[in-house]
Formats: sequence, structure tokens, C-alpha cells
Amino acid sequence: MKHYFLYLIFIACTCAVFFCTCIALFGCSSPVMGDDEQILLSDSSITEQNAASWRIESGSDFDEKKSIIALELGAELISVQKNTPSYVMAYPIAADGHEAGMPYGAIYPFSTKLRAEDGFAASILQELYCTCTKTETLDYNIKHFNWQKFMELCREYENPWLINRNRIITAIKAGKFKKSDIKIDAKKK
Repeated sequence: MKHYFLYLIFIACTCAVFFCTCIALFGCSSPVMGDDEQILLSDSSITEQNAASWRIESGSDFDEKKSIIALELGAELISVQKNTPSYVMAYPIAADGHEAGMPYGAIYPFSTKLRAEDGFAASILQELYCTCTKTETLDYNIKHFNWQKFMELCREYENPWLINRNRIITAIKAGKFKKSDIKIDAKKK
């Protein structure tokens, strides 16, 4: 019995050393503790003269939206889910409290620089997260969509806000988006 007890202690210590070594070498992330990452929005070179402040919204999942108010942009720390497409939107707010122009945007992990030309692409991701019901298929389609290429395509338009957003959202939800889905909305011309 004495040897059995010593054997159990030896096994327990060996397992503890093994797990501590694995954690030290490979890191440990627990979904229970959350896999958030802090990103610093880089200097965005924003020159919105009418902005007295900024409302910054971000989200990395369905029904999740974080919002902060900043007096200036360029050194904001935003929390997003690690390795998950996340939108960051910055709305210029006039002194009277109303929005003073189109929002600037970024889609993490592809960009942390807020740009006017990425506002539309980020707003598409925001709409998918905030207005759609989460399904396994939609979650998969969002995570595997080529957001970087989509931002590049939107930048080719002088005013991407004229693009038919319903057509794009429908195509992304179905997992069937193609470049030809980007069409200027005839009603907005």
C-alpha cells in the first residue's frame, strides 16, 4: 500500500510537470476566460473638420456591440476577439451631438487603420453581426469571407456608399458572394 501511494504521488507530479511545460511552451487559451485581444487603432490621418468628438463602435460577434466616445482619434485601445473578423466604426459627431459625416471604418485583423474608404465594408460586417440571427452557416460564412479583398474592391469606388448593400449582405449570408455582386444601387444615384 505504501508503494502504491508513492506511485500515485509520482504520477501526479509527472503530470503536473508535463502540463506546466506544455503551457509554458505553447501557451494556453481558454474559451471560458475569453480570447479577447487589445488592438491599438493606428493614426488614421482623419481630417474631419466638423467632428467635435467621435463615437467608436466595435464588435466581433452577433449581438455584441461596444461603444465609446473619444475626443480625438489615433490612440484608441479596442478589445476584439482574437482571429475573428471584427468591425470598428468611427462616427464623427458635431458639437450639437449629430453625426457630422460618413463613418470611417476598419476590419480587424486585416486593418487597424480607420479609413473613410473602409467605412462601407466595415458597415457590412457590422450589419451582419447586429441585425442577423446567428446560425452556424452564417458564422462560418462571415469567418471565411475574404474581407481584405472586399475592402480592396470597395476602395475602387469613388463613393462605395452607393453600392447596393442588400445584394451584398444576401450574397455573404448565402456564402455565394462574387465580385459581380458589387453593383451601384440605381435608387441612390
